[in-house]
Amino acid sequence: MKTDTLFSVIIPTYNYAQYICRCIGSVLTCGGKELEVIVVDDGSTDDTAARVKDLSESDKRIRYVYQDNTGVSAARNYGINLARGKWVFFVDGDDVVDAEMIRMLIPEDSTIQIIGAMMLENDNGEVLRANSFDHVQGYPEITFFKKSDWGILYATALLKSPCARAYNAEIIRRHNIRFDERVAYGEDLLFNLEYLRHISQIQLTIVPLYHYIKHGNSNSSSRYLNGMAASIDIIAEAAQSFCAHLGIGKDGFRKYCAEDIMYLGLKAISNEFLSEDKHGRYRRVNAILRNTHFRDATRIALRHSTVSGLFKTLMRLGWPPAIYAFYWAAYHKIQPK
Repeated sequence: MKTDTLFSVIIPTYNYAQYICRCIGSVLTCGGKELEVIVVDDGSTDDTAARVKDLSESDKRIRYVYQDNTGVSAARNYGINLARGKWVFFVDGDDVVDAEMIRMLIPEDSTIQIIGAMMLENDNGEVLRANSFDHVQGYPEITFFKKSDWGILYATALLKSPCARAYNAEIIRRHNIRFDERVAYGEDLLFNLEYLRHISQIQLTIVPLYHYIKHGNSNSSSRYLNGMAASIDIIAEAAQSFCAHLGIGKDGFRKYCAEDIMYLGLKAISNEFLSEDKHGRYRRVNAILRNTHFRDATRIALRHSTVSGLFKTLMRLGWPPAIYAFYWAAYHKIQPK
């Protein structure tokens, strides 16, 4: 079927009724009739459906679909299956984008992916972090990264989000790239690692085009994620395969990925202390500690990471789970040889 749609923006949402209209409104400023906005409601129990349907009645570019609560990966995959555009974007239902986002993120060559900077804000519009690229080695003097340099980007958070970038829909369809619904953590990274196999260059923009909103009542870090430990093997193997694809092999994994795999294992351990199943907690923690990928990554990280780097890794976990997890992992069970 012939369509005039060039850009498909997929917005997964769950109980974001108070934010969703603002989010959709910002996306609509990015284009005209060549734009479609696909809102995938992941089983919301608030007024999300009514609010989005009201908007869609006055603007036919908006498509609302509902699914039972099966997670953000399933919601994004549903949106991918419905998308008719040549380029696909992902926006979270509580965030806001700049009107120039689409124009600035579409490359002239489909083998290039442009990643836009993110601005971190709170609910009051106060800027908490002005530019998400401020920790990228060589930036802003270097904005183009060849495949041989992508390890630098892996070591940052830039490959761990599907937002603020455009995906070529033909590449997604041809290679059947989807978000992994098996994992409770790291699904965005896995999606990006697979997509990047099919492009040749990454470009960073200087202008923040995506406003990531940090809510004061956010409690995502205090919720138990079922099956998070299973993510360790899947992500570690994907990272090893990615390094092999880049031609940087084991040295690249050691330099860019090991500390992140260690962090994932520590996060999985701290996650277990949020479980209501206290009787099975230590059994699951010990299973994580025996995980080969986690043990190997921790040994590498303890040998090669700086003290400040390890401290930052721990602080990403929060307090006190960080110290407890690190005690068990680094000293009680897997002392480096």
